[in-house]
Amino acid sequence: MAVDAKDLAEGEWPIEELPAELQRAVRQAVLESNAKGAVASLTERLGGDEKSAEAVLVSALRILPDPWCDYQADPERAGRIEGALAGALGKHPESEETTAAAILFLDNLARCSPKKGRDLLAAVESADSRDLGLRLARGLDPINELRLSLAVVAVDKGAPRVEILEILAGTAMSAVERAAILEEAVNLARAKGLVRAHDLEAEYLRSLLSAGLATRAAKEFRTTSDEARERLFSPGRKPEVDPWPLGYRLDMAAALALDGDDKAARRLLDEVPAETRTPTPGVKSDDYEEQQAAKCQCIEAWLWQLLDRSIATEARDDDPFELFEDLAASDDGYSGPLAESGTLAQAVGFLALREGYSGFSAFFLRRIREEADSEQSYLSTLLDDESALTDSDAWLIAFPELRLRALDLTSELVAVLEARASAPVGGSSGPDPIAARILELADRPLWNPYRERALTDPEAESESETSDPAAEASEARDLPVPGDLSVVRVERTDDAVIAIGLAQSLDPAGEVSGGGYWVARSRDEGATWEKLYTGLRQFQPFEVVEASALPLATDDGLQIEVAFRQLDESLVMFPPIGMHVEEGGENLVLEVSWEDLERDSDGDGLTDLVEERLITDPTDPDTDGDGVGDKTDPLPTVAYSAAEDSTTSALARLLEEIEGTEAQAILPRCPESKGLCFGRPELGEDRAHFVVAPRHAWRGLAPSLRTIALTPAEMAAAKEKFGLFFATQFPLVEVDRAGRKAIIIWDRSWQGGTVTMTLNEGRWQLESYGFWIT
Repeated sequence: MAVDAKDLAEGEWPIEELPAELQRAVRQAVLESNAKGAVASLTERLGGDEKSAEAVLVSALRILPDPWCDYQADPERAGRIEGALAGALGKHPESEETTAAAILFLDNLARCSPKKGRDLLAAVESADSRDLGLRLARGLDPINELRLSLAVVAVDKGAPRVEILEILAGTAMSAVERAAILEEAVNLARAKGLVRAHDLEAEYLRSLLSAGLATRAAKEFRTTSDEARERLFSPGRKPEVDPWPLGYRLDMAAALALDGDDKAARRLLDEVPAETRTPTPGVKSDDYEEQQAAKCQCIEAWLWQLLDRSIATEARDDDPFELFEDLAASDDGYSGPLAESGTLAQAVGFLALREGYSGFSAFFLRRIREEADSEQSYLSTLLDDESALTDSDAWLIAFPELRLRALDLTSELVAVLEARASAPVGGSSGPDPIAARILELADRPLWNPYRERALTDPEAESESETSDPAAEASEARDLPVPGDLSVVRVERTDDAVIAIGLAQSLDPAGEVSGGGYWVARSRDEGATWEKLYTGLRQFQPFEVVEASALPLATDDGLQIEVAFRQLDESLVMFPPIGMHVEEGGENLVLEVSWEDLERDSDGDGLTDLVEERLITDPTDPDTDGDGVGDKTDPLPTVAYSAAEDSTTSALARLLEEIEGTEAQAILPRCPESKGLCFGRPELGEDRAHFVVAPRHAWRGLAPSLRTIALTPAEMAAAKEKFGLFFATQFPLVEVDRAGRKAIIIWDRSWQGGTVTMTLNEGRWQLESYGFWIT
């Protein structure tokens, strides 16, 4: 490979952490154009093993200039490099040079190798070295899953257990798993009298606080060493990255308060300097670090005031809305005390509930609830089915007792959350009479009116002459097909023109597909059209074949040729980079009758397939029972109430802003190729707007688009049923006690924002409007 000596000379190559001899060899090979001399010097270091020396140098020269790889071109070469490097590591397990080269490969090129690092793992397993696995694991990035596999190898080699546990803790995927691992590490370190026991104690406390295991953290804190407490309260949550002056002091105060020890919590709060208890006025600086420091100080000040309020001996009459509002508006969902600390989230969330702000409570608690439920389900599944274990679960295989401990801790956390918080995620305002019905509709099995058959079925061979898809596609461009459809196929029969196309009207998929397939039929040469929803969705798991020669129409319905193209939903991101569609098998034919496509069991004007997708009842013309039929009801899953409250009017004001936005998603669709590319989604008059929000907030609204309001549980059931689609999430809708201030946060996956408003002369005025788009 061509390398740039200038970049190395200017320090662009990251070689500072390499062993001195390997650094010299790299410089000799590149700057002096003396690869033979470089190999010779490494050969001497490796006891005359020239082949291993070449493997080490080739690895460094391939990875250092460009640690990334071309997924299409590099696999074979990466595999050769891995094989050679594995041989060198097996022969020289104690060599600094082979170890450094192996770390470089595992952290950068392993993902492109067909072996994915397994050859190197095998070399570690067979090497006559007790701590080789540990040395490699320490050098890898903490998020590298191969660290876990290396740590497991170290277990079999008899390496020090405390050190292995430290590696596992640094790579654990959740705070609860980290707490289970560190609990054993602390006990072992104390029993052995290890000097670093204090560091492990502090890290164990951090993991308990992050996980939200407040009672356990409070109990551990009372017996921990002064040295561990000092480390816990030192500035920064991520050393040298986040400028949090109070460290985990507020977290521990929250844990003690949640454990009922208000006196101990008060002592910690009183130790906070008075000047840091109130937010510092806005810092006008172009320096990013200064801006972040000021933001952190404000957040900690708001948290201090809320914790102080939560343990106050006397009730306060003032409204804490603005404190909650400021804290919510500053939460980016990824970093900071509330994002990283389940304990602080609980303390603030439970205080909000006590103050009557169920929306704030649900917002602050949502992350820890979701993570706890997900972790409990995940660990329970692994206990019942070990075949579900992946490479990232290697530690769970090697340490089954830690797996059980992690599950115990997770169950403890879930029980605490259920006992302390009664408001559902998304907030609540009285009973929701329709919730059980909507959830039951979302949980119903998917109706499938289609019959599948092979394309080569004898029946297909007896069909009439096949059509000319190219000619019909050309002709389709001259027909006035409904403009909201991206036409895939069009066909003329004796009495009609039939087109099948894509629209995101009922299947909002954002940037990842064209949505769902619709059929448009015209009996007057395109002057008027009848549109019918098919219930099929692109890439879930089929795609309609555009160039099919099979006639689309049959005597009583349609026969649609489809190819299996299942979108890997685990790779979906915004913008749609690196997504993958799995293909396989022969094309199929899906047959459906016009009778099934047109079926309208309750006679309300919506077909059963449309009602299923809207999560309304196909056997009841008025699903929510508010006297407005599903066909014309703008909110068919919300019983209308004429008594509009301040929450409803604030939400209505926000909808004015975001429903007319031109910032639509970028839609990838290339009918002429098998890849995903860019276009624009076409949204027509049949469009439904799916939202996840407190249902009560919609009761007095009549939105311009048909809006399907769902709870998080209903949305989860709908995704399980229909596959990936996107709703506008409203994780926070809250109005102050006087009904004059409001905050709303919305998220469409590819765009969203935070809005604060003030009621002025009966009209909500936007005070701040933060908008983001991918």
